[in-house]
Parts: sequence; C-alpha cells; structure tokens
Amino acid sequence: RRSSDLKLGPDHPDTLRAMANLASSLDNAGRVKEGLKLREDVLALRKAKLGPDHYSTLYSMNAVGDSYTTAHRYADALKIHQETLNLRKAKLGPNHPDTLLSMNNVGDSLSYLNRHAEALKVRQETYALRKAKLGADHPDTLLTMRGVAESLIELGRDAEGIPLIDECLRLAEGKDVDAYLWASAFDVRMRHFQKIKDAAGCRRSAEMWEKRNLTDGDFFYSGACFWAITSAVLRASDKSPDAAREADADADHAMALLKKSVAAGFKKVDYLQTDTDLDSLRKREDFKKLVAGMGK
Repeated sequence: RRSSDLKLGPDHPDTLRAMANLASSLDNAGRVKEGLKLREDVLALRKAKLGPDHYSTLYSMNAVGDSYTTAHRYADALKIHQETLNLRKAKLGPNHPDTLLSMNNVGDSLSYLNRHAEALKVRQETYALRKAKLGADHPDTLLTMRGVAESLIELGRDAEGIPLIDECLRLAEGKDVDAYLWASAFDVRMRHFQKIKDAAGCRRSAEMWEKRNLTDGDFFYSGACFWAITSAVLRASDKSPDAAREADADADHAMALLKKSVAAGFKKVDYLQTDTDLDSLRKREDFKKLVAGMGK
C-alpha cells in the first residue's frame, strides 16, 4: 500500500494526488490499463468525498477521459468528456478555460470516432472562443487551430486545412507550447501528403520535423514514423530503381531514428508492435531485433 494511504487514509486529498501522479507515471511507462484503473479509482473517491461538480472531481473526470482516449476507448472518452463539459459549463460558465478544454476534448473524441463534420463544428466553436479569450497565438488556441485543420482535411477540404496547419506551426514557433501540439500538427500535415500519395510532400514534412533538432525519445519516434511513411509512399507511387533506392535510404533513416528513440528512453513497445506508420520497417531484421529487445 502507498505510505500516504496508510498515514492519511484512502480518500485524503494528498493520497488522491499521489494516486493521480502514479497514474501519470504508469501512462508514461506505457502501462495504460493500470494507469486508467488508478484514475477511475481516484475519480470514484473524489466524487464520493467532494461531490460530482467539485473542481478536483472534474479534473479527475477529464483525466479518465484522456486515459480512455489513450486506451482507444473513444466512445467512452466522448461520453465522459461531454459529461465533464456540461458540468463545467454549468459551474464555471461557457468561456472558462476549463470549459474550453472540455470542449476541445469533445471535438477530439468526435474526430477519433470519425464523426468529422460534428468534430469540425465543435472545434470551430472552441477555436473562436479560445481565440477571443486567450489570443490567436496562445498554446491552447493553437491546439484547437490544429484540430480545425485536421477536421477540414478529413472532410476533403485540404485547400483550407493545409494553409491553416502551416499557419499554426508558424505561430507556434518560439512559443512555449506542449510537445503534443508540434507532433500532432506535423502528423496532420504528413497525413495529407500520405493520403494524396505525394512522397515529396511527405519528405518535406519529415525534414521540417527534424529541423526542430530535439533529443527526446518521443521526438525521435515521431521522426521515425514520418520517414517510414515517406518510404512507404515513395515505394508505392514510383516503381523505378532510383525510387526504390531512395525509399530504402528513407527506411534506413527511419530505423536509425527509431534506435535513437529507444536509446533516449522511449519504452512504449506496444507502439512499435502495432503502429501502422512503421509497417515499411516491420519485415526488417533490425526492427524485429529492436522490438524483441524492448520486450525483455
């Protein structure tokens, strides 16, 4: 048992904070199911002790929704994020940053469920409210801006979506923004060129990503995915010997970045096992060896 649990009791605020912190650590270690279970326990205890609309209860509801998303339980994520939004709107008002966070999460959940027209509507409303409340280049505004661009592209409105995502990246430059914004914005850009089978556009996106020149495991992992996608698109769209050699070089570079990712502390072996972005590497012996080594 946790020492805080023994000294303070299972529903003491410090105990619950410790449980929530442990859940985050489990998530970071790739132990998603354990982290989710712990967050559900925290939510139940906070709801019983503090009530359904207390700030800490609503925070836990949001965290459980995020865990559902990580576990690919998108319908469950949408349900709890919508419930959190309703409670926050009633308690805090429609323009409160926490309310807008929940609106953003509802839009994301709708997108994960491929309900893109609904997602776009929610995201556009959230974007307008965040822009008015926080400013055009606030990190939260930029995150929703990225979501609007994603929904536009998913709906085939690429001519609107790509300039918006590039403007988002321009506004984010030099700002203290969450790493997720960078990774997800570049991912939106990459998906566009992957969808239209434009290997040059994929390569340009991968090169732009690498110019950020970070050194953490997640950065290298995203780079590996981008170069692996570039390799796959080139190989599928151009059957010439020169293209095959270039695709091999792209795959080699992706593999080198993947090894750097693991060396830098990336431990989510389930990502390597299931991520379709890495399919162009999956038959390689060095890829198989890397995955096997991570599982030990």
